[in-house]
Amino acid sequence: MLISGPGGLQIRARTDIAAPPGAPVKLVVRPESLRLLLPGESEDNVAEGALKESVFVGGVSRYFVMLQGGAVLSAKQLTGGRSMSLRPGDAARLGWSAADTLVLPA
Repeated sequence: MLISGPGGLQIRARTDIAAPPGAPVKLVVRPESLRLLLPGESEDNVAEGALKESVFVGGVSRYFVMLQGGAVLSAKQLTGGRSMSLRPGDAARLGWSAADTLVLPA
């Protein structure tokens, strides 16, 4: 299923919900399912924006990325690698699998 999201984002999801084309739905993606993508990497779903904030809590980091249109996605992953060099305002790409996108009736 292909769903139009905020800021023109096209989101792929695997679902058993039968919604007619154009019907509103809600999407849920757990923060640990999203990950920061390195240049050249891709995933079923890719959202581009600017890093708004990063919070480091021991071995886990939380990243808040603002998309065009103002929606904010939160990613949670192990601390380390390229993510440590990102600063607020830097371009950031988040990716996640279609299988990790939960579709609910609106």
